[in-house]
Amino acid sequence: MFILIFLIVLSVLIVVHEWGHFYVAKRLGIRVERFSVGFGPKLLALRRGETEYRLSLIPLGGYVKLGGETEEEARGEKWEYLSRSVSERFAVVFAGPLLNYLLAFFLFVAVFTTGNPQLTSRVGEVMEGYPAFVAGLLPGDRILSIDGKAVRFWDEVTHIIHETPPNQGIRLLVEREGREIPFQVRPRQVEEKDLFGERQQFALIGIRQSEETVFIKYPFHEALGEGAKQLGRITVLTM
Repeated sequence: MFILIFLIVLSVLIVVHEWGHFYVAKRLGIRVERFSVGFGPKLLALRRGETEYRLSLIPLGGYVKLGGETEEEARGEKWEYLSRSVSERFAVVFAGPLLNYLLAFFLFVAVFTTGNPQLTSRVGEVMEGYPAFVAGLLPGDRILSIDGKAVRFWDEVTHIIHETPPNQGIRLLVEREGREIPFQVRPRQVEEKDLFGERQQFALIGIRQSEETVFIKYPFHEALGEGAKQLGRITVLTM
């Protein structure tokens, strides 16, 4: 099932990506000789005008074959890829990743519209010897705000704490058994390697999330904004 889902997702990404190349090439009058989902021997093929639409055996990619896209094939015809200006060729190439980027945005919007599970700000574990333990936090506490900034979800809690400058304390407002209790905590600075082997320093107070989740839905107009934010966060993280 995992392999099947992977192939379906990959195929969707490929079709969207290649359709970007295909659409812009067609709009510019560049001949598209083949649109293939998959590589290798063809399984099915359908010709419409100058273009063959093909489903190929190996479902790990796909491609659009443009007329005159290599020097060996080029004959100087105006419908050939290499006969076009740099800006037109750039538009054809750029359309693929642009369509994938827009697809990601609309998928995020769909997720935020239909509902998205989020871990709450409830503490599941307090690690012995860490600043939260010393300050008196307990499992089951719900963090309401950090330095006056309201928080609802666990990723908000971790983001604010991790970004705390060295030697700076933070103020936590915690809900415990219906009471609101303030705490002053000085995070511990730690240094670890990230995925790329680079040493990164960030702050910890020694808490882990609980399994409590809430299902969050947004109205469509708000989902657009949340989708843009999520896309922006992932873009920055990727860069």
